[in-house]
Amino acid sequence: MVLQRMQNQESGSILSVDANLRLKWTSELHQRFVQAVIQLGGADRATPKTLKRVMGIPELTLYHLKSHLQKYRIGKKQESEVCGDDSVDIYEAHYGNGPMIGGHNLQIAHALELQMEVKSKHEEQIEVQRHLQLRIDTQRKYLDSLLKKAH
Repeated sequence: MVLQRMQNQESGSILSVDANLRLKWTSELHQRFVQAVIQLGGADRATPKTLKRVMGIPELTLYHLKSHLQKYRIGKKQESEVCGDDSVDIYEAHYGNGPMIGGHNLQIAHALELQMEVKSKHEEQIEVQRHLQLRIDTQRKYLDSLLKKAH
Protein backbone atom coordinates (compact mmCIF):
# COMPACT_ATOMS: atom_id res chain seq x y z
CA MET A 1 0.00 0.00 0.00
CA VAL A 2 1.43 3.35 -1.02
CA LEU A 3 1.16 6.15 1.54
CA GLN A 4 1.43 9.78 0.51
CA ARG A 5 1.39 12.85 2.73
CA MET A 6 0.04 16.12 1.51
CA GLN A 7 0.04 19.37 3.49
CA ASN A 8 -2.09 22.38 2.66
CA GLN A 9 -0.41 25.49 4.09
CA GLU A 10 -3.58 27.61 3.91
CA SER A 11 -5.80 25.25 5.91
CA GLY A 12 -3.13 23.79 8.19
CA SER A 13 -4.36 20.28 7.42
CA ILE A 14 -2.28 17.20 6.88
CA LEU A 15 -3.85 14.44 4.81
CA SER A 16 -2.41 10.95 4.73
CA VAL A 17 -3.64 9.55 1.45
CA ASP A 18 -4.32 5.84 1.66
CA ALA A 19 -7.47 3.76 1.28
CA ASN A 20 -9.26 5.71 4.05
CA LEU A 21 -7.93 9.27 3.51
CA ARG A 22 -6.95 9.94 7.11
CA LEU A 23 -6.79 13.50 8.37
CA LYS A 24 -4.48 14.87 11.07
CA TRP A 25 -6.29 17.61 12.97
CA THR A 26 -3.66 20.26 13.65
CA SER A 27 -4.24 22.95 16.26
CA GLU A 28 -4.81 25.51 13.47
CA LEU A 29 -7.35 23.27 11.73
CA HIS A 30 -9.12 22.55 15.02
CA GLN A 31 -9.16 26.28 15.76
CA ARG A 32 -10.90 26.94 12.43
CA PHE A 33 -13.33 24.13 13.25
CA VAL A 34 -14.15 25.70 16.65
CA GLN A 35 -14.60 29.13 15.08
CA ALA A 36 -16.98 27.64 12.49
CA VAL A 37 -18.95 25.84 15.24
CA ILE A 38 -19.28 29.12 17.14
CA GLN A 39 -20.34 30.97 13.98
CA LEU A 40 -23.05 28.35 13.42
CA GLY A 41 -24.48 28.77 16.93
CA GLY A 42 -22.72 26.04 18.88
CA ALA A 43 -21.98 22.33 18.63
CA ASP A 44 -25.64 21.34 18.87
CA ARG A 45 -26.66 23.48 15.90
CA ALA A 46 -23.65 22.80 13.66
CA THR A 47 -23.91 20.04 11.06
CA PRO A 48 -21.13 18.51 8.93
CA LYS A 49 -22.56 20.12 5.75
CA THR A 50 -22.74 23.60 7.24
CA LEU A 51 -19.28 23.20 8.79
CA LYS A 52 -17.86 22.22 5.39
CA ARG A 53 -19.43 25.29 3.81
CA VAL A 54 -18.30 27.71 6.54
CA MET A 55 -14.76 26.32 6.87
CA GLY A 56 -14.21 26.35 3.10
CA ILE A 57 -11.50 23.66 3.08
CA PRO A 58 -12.03 21.39 0.06
CA GLU A 59 -9.93 18.51 1.48
CA LEU A 60 -12.35 18.02 4.37
CA THR A 61 -15.01 15.42 3.74
CA LEU A 62 -18.35 15.13 5.47
CA TYR A 63 -16.95 11.97 7.09
CA HIS A 64 -14.03 13.93 8.61
CA LEU A 65 -16.35 16.64 9.90
CA LYS A 66 -18.97 14.22 11.22
CA SER A 67 -16.38 12.28 13.20
CA HIS A 68 -14.69 15.40 14.57
CA LEU A 69 -18.02 17.02 15.47
CA GLN A 70 -19.10 13.88 17.36
CA LYS A 71 -15.86 13.84 19.35
CA TYR A 72 -16.15 17.58 19.99
CA ARG A 73 -19.74 17.23 21.25
CA ILE A 74 -18.76 14.36 23.54
CA GLY A 75 -15.89 16.43 24.93
CA LYS A 76 -18.20 19.38 25.54
CA LYS A 77 -20.77 17.14 27.24
CA GLN A 78 -18.14 15.56 29.49
CA GLU A 79 -16.75 19.00 30.29
CA SER A 80 -20.10 20.32 31.44
CA GLU A 81 -20.98 17.17 33.41
CA VAL A 82 -17.65 16.78 35.20
CA CYS A 83 -16.10 20.19 35.64
CA GLY A 84 -18.62 22.95 34.99
CA ASP A 85 -18.32 25.90 32.62
CA ASP A 86 -15.02 27.40 33.85
CA SER A 87 -12.84 24.37 33.09
CA VAL A 88 -10.39 23.54 30.30
CA ASP A 89 -12.05 21.86 27.33
CA ILE A 90 -11.62 18.09 27.86
CA TYR A 91 -11.63 17.44 24.12
CA GLU A 92 -8.82 19.90 23.51
CA ALA A 93 -6.83 18.67 26.51
CA HIS A 94 -7.14 15.07 25.26
CA TYR A 95 -6.09 15.88 21.70
CA GLY A 96 -3.31 18.28 22.65
CA ASN A 97 -4.93 21.43 21.30
CA GLY A 98 -5.47 23.12 24.65
CA PRO A 99 -5.59 26.89 25.13
CA MET A 100 -1.85 27.18 25.81
CA ILE A 101 -0.97 25.45 22.51
CA GLY A 102 -3.72 26.96 20.35
CA GLY A 103 -2.95 30.48 21.51
CA HIS A 104 -5.01 33.50 22.33
CA ASN A 105 -7.51 33.04 19.48
CA LEU A 106 -8.53 29.62 20.77
CA GLN A 107 -9.13 31.09 24.23
CA ILE A 108 -11.32 33.78 22.69
CA ALA A 109 -13.23 31.22 20.62
CA HIS A 110 -13.77 29.07 23.71
CA ALA A 111 -14.95 32.09 25.72
CA LEU A 112 -17.35 33.08 22.93
CA GLU A 113 -18.76 29.58 22.79
CA LEU A 114 -19.29 29.55 26.56
CA GLN A 115 -20.93 32.98 26.32
CA MET A 116 -23.31 31.69 23.63
CA GLU A 117 -24.21 28.69 25.79
CA VAL A 118 -24.93 30.99 28.75
CA LYS A 119 -27.05 33.24 26.53
CA SER A 120 -29.01 30.23 25.30
CA LYS A 121 -29.65 29.01 28.86
CA HIS A 122 -30.67 32.52 29.88
CA GLU A 123 -33.18 32.72 27.01
CA GLU A 124 -34.62 29.35 28.07
CA GLN A 125 -35.01 30.63 31.64
CA ILE A 126 -36.80 33.75 30.41
CA GLU A 127 -39.19 31.59 28.38
CA VAL A 128 -39.93 29.42 31.42
CA GLN A 129 -40.55 32.56 33.50
CA ARG A 130 -42.99 33.88 30.88
CA HIS A 131 -44.85 30.60 30.89
CA LEU A 132 -45.03 30.58 34.69
CA GLN A 133 -46.25 34.18 34.73
CA LEU A 134 -49.05 33.28 32.31
CA ARG A 135 -50.06 30.37 34.54
CA ILE A 136 -50.02 32.64 37.61
CA ASP A 137 -52.18 35.23 35.83
CA THR A 138 -54.64 32.55 34.72
CA GLN A 139 -54.83 31.15 38.24
CA ARG A 140 -55.36 34.65 39.69
CA LYS A 141 -58.23 35.31 37.27
CA TYR A 142 -59.80 31.99 38.18
CA LEU A 143 -59.56 32.73 41.92
CA ASP A 144 -61.00 36.23 41.37
CA SER A 145 -63.98 34.72 39.56
CA LEU A 146 -64.52 32.22 42.40
CA LEU A 147 -64.43 35.04 44.96
CA LYS A 148 -66.96 37.08 42.97
CA LYS A 149 -69.30 34.09 42.78
CA ALA A 150 -68.96 33.50 46.54
CA HIS A 151 -70.05 37.07 47.41
